[in-house]
Amino acid sequence: MAWLEDNEETWYDTAQICLEGHMVNSCAESQPESNKNFCSKCGAATILACSKCSAKIKGHAHISGVISTREHKPEKFCDSCGHPYPWSESRLKAALDLAAELDGLTDQDRDDLRKSLPDLLRDVPNTPVAATRFKKIFLKVKGKGGELIWDIIKSVASAEATKIIHGG
Repeated sequence: MAWLEDNEETWYDTAQICLEGHMVNSCAESQPESNKNFCSKCGAATILACSKCSAKIKGHAHISGVISTREHKPEKFCDSCGHPYPWSESRLKAALDLAAELDGLTDQDRDDLRKSLPDLLRDVPNTPVAATRFKKIFLKVKGKGGELIWDIIKSVASAEATKIIHGG
């Protein structure tokens, strides 16, 4: 079945998530009748394990004596190998593809964005640098281009990056 934490009364189910990051079933092992081959929101195929290392995706935490109705949000990275999940990678790629199409950016801006985007997804020492760089580039883009890039990655951006970019 699923794996246990140090406290054997707590265990994690396996999550089933579509390739675009929609939670399909946070209890894929304990409630397999709710599993789907494809996402009902976007039609993408679903996965139960990391595509890089095959570790199961951590889902709902079953805690003895506790009933939880919390909606499980998909993680951005595999906790076994550290590789970004497909939905994180697809958002980064989409943001970079959009940046290539926008007016007002230099090749250096695009290169800086390419280097900085991965650090917007996690809280690491370089996150403030990446977020500040993103914000500068974001402000250079004419029209709605900057907002479009932010809309693509905000669902996977770290709390620290979001605070710096939107001044919250």
